[in-house]
Amino acid sequence: MGNKLSINLTSEQNFNWTGTHNGSRSNVDVKVLLIKSQSVKFMPLDVGKFFVNLIALTVDASGLSKLRKNDFVSLEKLQKIAIINNEISSIESTTFDLLSALLELNLSNNNLTSLPAKAFDKLTSLTRLELSDNNLTQLRFDLIPTENVISHFHAQNNKINSIDIIFVWRLNRAD
Repeated sequence: MGNKLSINLTSEQNFNWTGTHNGSRSNVDVKVLLIKSQSVKFMPLDVGKFFVNLIALTVDASGLSKLRKNDFVSLEKLQKIAIINNEISSIESTTFDLLSALLELNLSNNNLTSLPAKAFDKLTSLTRLELSDNNLTQLRFDLIPTENVISHFHAQNNKINSIDIIFVWRLNRAD
């Protein structure tokens, strides 16, 4: 049976992780964190200081409205992020810059209408990008990393009316 931890957020800096680990396990042993239906409006700061070996983070149906540049500080080991079924309408341009080990990013079922230029440019290991079920209207060339290895890209159920030809070219370059 897995560990059960819960999160209590009262403000951006004031949160508590509570719960128990199996046997002699501790926060160092936590590799996957799921925050589901928690009514959080922001990512808790310093998650990576509590869970130093975290490789997967999911925030599902929790009301997040934006992602900021400091949201993933100390989480450089993350390989998979799924922030799904939230209310994200904005992402700061450098939000993902420290996550060079990230393999999968799922931002499906949010309220995204656009993405900042080069939002994913530092994600040179990214193989899967999911942007489905948002309100995106265009796919610009600068969304795909110049050193692209994305092999799975999904953006269905958006309002896309413009796709840059260089965007398609960069996607096709992946091995």
